[in-house]
Amino acid sequence: MFKSVPLFFKKNFISLNTGKINSYVNYYSVDGYEQFSTDTKNNFDLASQEFSYNKSKKFTFIHVNGCHEADYNDDWERTPSSTDRTLSAKNSFKILDKYFSEMKKAGIYKNATIIITGDHSAPHNDKN
Repeated sequence: MFKSVPLFFKKNFISLNTGKINSYVNYYSVDGYEQFSTDTKNNFDLASQEFSYNKSKKFTFIHVNGCHEADYNDDWERTPSSTDRTLSAKNSFKILDKYFSEMKKAGIYKNATIIITGDHSAPHNDKN
C-alpha cells in the first residue's frame, strides 16, 4: 500500500518536468547539442567554473548524457560510441568523480546536497 501512495497523490501537485527546469538553467553545449550538455572536457570545465564557495545558497543543475554519450578515453578524446555497458558505466562514474573532486577543491562539497537521478530526463519522456 505504501508504495502506491506517492502515485495516488502525485496528480494533486503541480507538475515539474525537465521542460520547466530547462527554462531556469544555463546549458553548456558542444558539437551541436543545444539542449543538453555532453560528457566532454569543454563542458566539464565550463560547469566546474560555477563551483565557488560563498555564504549564499546556490542551485546548480548539471545534466550529463551518461551512458548515451560517455565514451571517451583518459585524454578526454571522444571514441566511437560503444555498446560496452561496462565502459559506459565506468565513464559515467568517472565524470561524477571529476565533478565531486572539483567541488572538494572549491570547498563546497561538505555542505552540498547532491541529487543524482536516473535515465531519460528529456522533456519528451516526462510522464505525469
